[in-house]
Amino acid sequence: MNALRNMMDTGDEQFPILGYVAWWNVRGVKINRTVFRDILNGLGLDGNKYARPHNYRSTFIRCLKGMEEKRIIRPVKEDQDRMIYQFTAETLVEDGDTPHLEYTQELQVEIDKSIYFAELEFGQALKCDSSIRQQLIEAFNEERESYNSSDITRYVQKIFNEEADIVSLRPQGAVYFVPAEYESIVTKVGQAMEAIPGDAQFDFFPVPDVKSARTMVGRGVNSEIAAEFAKMDREIQEVKAGTKEVTDKWVEHRKEVVQELKARIQMYSDVLGEAGGEFNRLAKEFGSRLIEI
Repeated sequence: MNALRNMMDTGDEQFPILGYVAWWNVRGVKINRTVFRDILNGLGLDGNKYARPHNYRSTFIRCLKGMEEKRIIRPVKEDQDRMIYQFTAETLVEDGDTPHLEYTQELQVEIDKSIYFAELEFGQALKCDSSIRQQLIEAFNEERESYNSSDITRYVQKIFNEEADIVSLRPQGAVYFVPAEYESIVTKVGQAMEAIPGDAQFDFFPVPDVKSARTMVGRGVNSEIAAEFAKMDREIQEVKAGTKEVTDKWVEHRKEVVQELKARIQMYSDVLGEAGGEFNRLAKEFGSRLIEI
C-alpha cells in the first residue's frame, strides 16, 4: 500500500487499477439534438442511437409544462385514440380579510393519435382554440429537437449501460464504478460533457486494485444483482397468483435478463467472491422457473 501511495504522490500512473469512480452534474443545459449528436459522432459514439428525437407524447407534455405560468394544465382523458388536456387559469382575488384563489377553465387541447401516427404531423393532429394553436405547434417543433439537463443525464447513463458497464456505489446513485477495460468510454463521455454548453461536469479518477476497492465494488454489484432477482421473483409470484398476464415476449425478455445477469456476474466474479457462486445458482434457478412458465 505504501508503494502505491508513493506512485500516486509522484504522478506515476503505472499502478494496477480496478477501474474508475465517476460522477457527473448537469445543470442549466439546453442544447439542440443535432448538436449533441454531432458531438457524439465526433468522438466515435453512435449519435443516431444516443441522440434521438423525443417521442410525440413526451414532446407534447414538455410543451404544456412550458406554458404553465399563471395557469394549471392537467390531463382530462387519454385512451388509444386521443389525449385531452385542460388549461385552467388560477387567479388570486383580494377580498378584504379573506383573499382566495379562483379557477376558471380557459380551454382544452386534444391530440388525435390516429392522425399523428398516420401523418406524423403534429399540427394536423392538434385540436384546440386558434388563440393558442400556433404557439403550441412552434413549441412542439422546438421541444422535439431540444435537450435539457435531464436528457443529457439520461443519455450518459444509457451510453455507460450499453457501451460499458456501470455500478452504483451509493444507494441514491450519483457515484459510479466503471471497470478499467472501458477506459475509452469514460474518456469519450468526459470529452462529450466538456463540449456541451452550460454547466455539464463529468469527473473520474482511477481506483487502485486493492482489497478495499474490490470490497466496495463487490458490494455495489451484489446490491444491484440482488435487486434484479428480487424484482423477477415478485413478477413470477404475480404470474403464479394469476394477477399478471404472461406472453411469449414477456418470457423471452426475462430469459434475456437472466443471461445478462449471468454475464455480469462473470465479469465481476473476482470481486464477488462467494456471492458470485450464489448468484450463479439463482440465475440457473430463475432460468428454470421461466422455462416452466
